[in-house]
Amino acid sequence: MREANSNPAHSGLGLLTFIVSKVEEDGVEYIATDIISIPIVPGKAKGRNIVVEVEFKPVHKVKLNKTSGDGQARMEVYGECYGWELKTVHYKSPAIEFVPLSISFINDYGGDYVKEVEHDHLILLDSIRVPTLSFDLSLVFSKVVDFIVPGPGYVRTLSTGSSLEALFDMICRVTNLKVTSETYDCSYFGSPIGKYTFYDDALVATGFYGYLWLVEYEYVKYVIAGVSFSYVLDKSLAVYLVPYEQNGKFRPDVRIDDYPTDDFGMLGRVYRFTIQYANTTWKWLPKSTPITGMLELTI
Repeated sequence: MREANSNPAHSGLGLLTFIVSKVEEDGVEYIATDIISIPIVPGKAKGRNIVVEVEFKPVHKVKLNKTSGDGQARMEVYGECYGWELKTVHYKSPAIEFVPLSISFINDYGGDYVKEVEHDHLILLDSIRVPTLSFDLSLVFSKVVDFIVPGPGYVRTLSTGSSLEALFDMICRVTNLKVTSETYDCSYFGSPIGKYTFYDDALVATGFYGYLWLVEYEYVKYVIAGVSFSYVLDKSLAVYLVPYEQNGKFRPDVRIDDYPTDDFGMLGRVYRFTIQYANTTWKWLPKSTPITGMLELTI
């Protein structure tokens, strides 16, 4: 956190918490587990008791088997539990570097027609609607149970005494020199930060500086039945990031890769990682738009 120039008065990390309780459904008793992430900001939590109110929605249930003998009832709980373990860190920022928030891929067909790519970013905190920003680590284990696992992540809250705080405001139009000679200024909080172009097929990325991790987790079942053993049920990959703050704002940047399929460079690695494995959001251009061959993903 210190390396990212974060202020402990309004930023911190999330705490992963497991909630276990006995529940009954249709006369059958279960041990149920829920998982939540609690944001902890050191400057606000120091010397205080933290109270968290959650709606209990179990993601796992293990049946309790009741048997009787010698006139007395006893309960036998099957020794079974689930968890996720960090398996591999595929990439870790060696120092502060560019972290892409949005990547547009223009393929070789789209490179003949796409005139420009525009990325707009606005990260705004306000005391009523969005007092807290959280970049949580999300893991998707869809083979076993279809739910998104929360994980500890970077948390940024509204600064003390502020009712409105803009952390990142960036508008960037990047043009294709194969189609047009026009260029435009990218702006950061209304001030120009440079003109950016690409030629033909490319990866166009906008974001801020910070630290980036590309990680892989395993979803593991543990069993105790005379002997103890475990086995992997599923795997998930995810992106974890911590932004670098400069004067209370996230420092911007734009990156262009004019050779998107050559398997070189950090931007290409992040794109391949997210397109193949990670939990990403895809947005195709509307069919009514007279532009083809461009796909955007948001990490």
